[in-house]
Amino acid sequence: MDYAARDGRITRGWWVRILTGNEKYQKHKFFSDGKNGGKNKALKSATEWRDKIFSALPSKAKRFMSNK
Repeated sequence: MDYAARDGRITRGWWVRILTGNEKYQKHKFFSDGKNGGKNKALKSATEWRDKIFSALPSKAKRFMSNK
């Protein structure tokens, strides 16, 4: 899982990736600063989404992620 500021010509925001090594559990989503009301609100939305997805993962996938 990784947060990254994505600077482009038009879009800025936070990119959240959850990778477990098993394609079945790979998720990703981009949180635009503009669509979320600014950088801090976009980060908050990204963090909340990450926590929601992580809590729904099977414990086997969580163990893999915590070891990387």
